[in-house]
Amino acid sequence: FLESYSFPPAVREKVKEEYPHLTQQQLTWVMEGLRHYFHLCNAAPNENLSMPSRAVDVAWHAFLLYTRIYADFCDGALGRFRHHSPAGENTVTKFTDGLKTSWRAACRWEGIDCKRPDRLPFLFAIDIALVIPDGFAHDLENNYAANEDIESSEGSGCGGCDGCG
Repeated sequence: FLESYSFPPAVREKVKEEYPHLTQQQLTWVMEGLRHYFHLCNAAPNENLSMPSRAVDVAWHAFLLYTRIYADFCDGALGRFRHHSPAGENTVTKFTDGLKTSWRAACRWEGIDCKRPDRLPFLFAIDIALVIPDGFAHDLENNYAANEDIESSEGSGCGGCDGCG
């Protein structure tokens, strides 16, 4: 379901409105980033995953506005509804913890050693690659996996900007 799903065209249009410098190919990457995020939610269903990409988050916000379509998507793709918590509802610590969890999930999904990565996972690299002005700038020299039990599955929800409930 998730691989063949076509997001509403208005989602792509909203991303283009927010970031007019993006080409059609780059907009496709953002939409694939949204799909990728939902794959991570499935791969780590009981974990708090923060959204590591500003551009993909814009797409998710636009998708959420289509409440019935989004609810049906969640049922088909995830088997449950995924709530989104705006950035202001969570602390920086919760966002950072969720980002670490997202890092581990993305690295596992892409076969990257999260403690010694040779590249950034897709969702952590996209904002830099697309030159998103207000984007997140992640790099290989980070502490996302420092002192973490990478096999841990603690937490709840899939996350969003700052995690979800």
